[in-house]
Amino acid sequence: MITSVLLSCAVFAFLYYYVIHLARFRRLINLIPGPPMFPIIGDIEQFLELIVARFKKYNCLYKIWLFMIAYIIISHPDDIQTLVNSTRNNEKGMAYTLLHSWLGDGLLLSKGAKWQERRKILTPAFHFHILKRFFDILIEESNHMAKSLKDIKSSTVEDLASVVSHHTLNIISGKKRLAMLDLLIAASKDTNLSDLDIREEVDTFMFEGHDTVAMALTFAILLLAEHKDAQDRVRDEVNAVMEENGGKLTMAALQNLTYLERCLKETMRLYPSVFFILRKLTEDVKMQSYLVPGGTQVYIDILHLHKNPEFWPNPEIFDPDRFLPELVQDRHPFAYVPFSAGSRNCIGQRFAMMEMKVVVATLVHNFYLESMQRLADVRVTCNILLRPAERLRVKFVPIDVPDLPNHRFRPQGRFLKSFRDDSSSCKMSRVA
Repeated sequence: MITSVLLSCAVFAFLYYYVIHLARFRRLINLIPGPPMFPIIGDIEQFLELIVARFKKYNCLYKIWLFMIAYIIISHPDDIQTLVNSTRNNEKGMAYTLLHSWLGDGLLLSKGAKWQERRKILTPAFHFHILKRFFDILIEESNHMAKSLKDIKSSTVEDLASVVSHHTLNIISGKKRLAMLDLLIAASKDTNLSDLDIREEVDTFMFEGHDTVAMALTFAILLLAEHKDAQDRVRDEVNAVMEENGGKLTMAALQNLTYLERCLKETMRLYPSVFFILRKLTEDVKMQSYLVPGGTQVYIDILHLHKNPEFWPNPEIFDPDRFLPELVQDRHPFAYVPFSAGSRNCIGQRFAMMEMKVVVATLVHNFYLESMQRLADVRVTCNILLRPAERLRVKFVPIDVPDLPNHRFRPQGRFLKSFRDDSSSCKMSRVA
């Protein structure tokens, strides 16, 4: 008797799932723009090419099928705001399971109560006073990078991404330095973090804090090398700020590198290292005029979000002044999300910006950057991160700056005032 009842319940659950639940799921999915599902095969094109082609046809919300799995692609800031501000739909998408064997249940991949606990534990590690401890490391490694570049034959770097990646890695796990591991070990004394927990978070920050920053720096260097007017303005700003601080960069002085910061933000608009976010819906969500059912895999398309002409006029043009305060204030707050947004935003974004400022400031202070290929001709690949598909060659032509500990560098007088005028714009050119 009991066996018959259990069997009946199992049959009912099976029929409910496949007849009622999936029927509703497919009905709602089929209402969303996009091609019908191909039985079993699904879309077999290259995923990035697929995203680009479908965006041109369906714009900011559409579906694609990968085998039997439906993905809803969104790139309008209203929909992104709805999703990332939800406290119930912050579970990572299915594709992130590919990283699980490497990163375990670190902050990037964990969910629910475990994620909330880890986030609470780790947030103090990125407090301003903690970040100050890393500043000397950033200066040291940036100067080491500059010294190694001065020793390169003919001033030409044959593989820019590789060189930059080497030095960003040194910044995070260098020997005899207060690194993230030290902070986690200190936090474990007052929490329940085990050795395995610490390893998961170290692996996560090695991935998120090393390669992502390296790719952003690579594209920033390329853009400044190609746009000499912007490069000159960054150099003038850096030199003037250093002059005001005894010929050195200080952490407080970084706040005055406003034009450099705009250049970095514009770089991440055009070339976001993390070019997508995946979420799995745990409940139905209304997006535009469509109800997206729970269980759907949602792909946040950051590439097309950052190039939406409704929010970014002439989106293919490199224009750092897009990030002037008055323009930022009037723009949709979710039109720009290089560090994600909402409760699962990047916990290390302040450290990343500080690192990029120090590295670029050191480079432009010591070198003239000369592009040896047009970014418009550079192919990019999109695996986990956006990265160049080929080796990139850049010339670092040394500037005669005396290598003295207390050297006070005096920039040319005609530049001391110009960089402060935030209303002036550089001559821009197309990057893609």
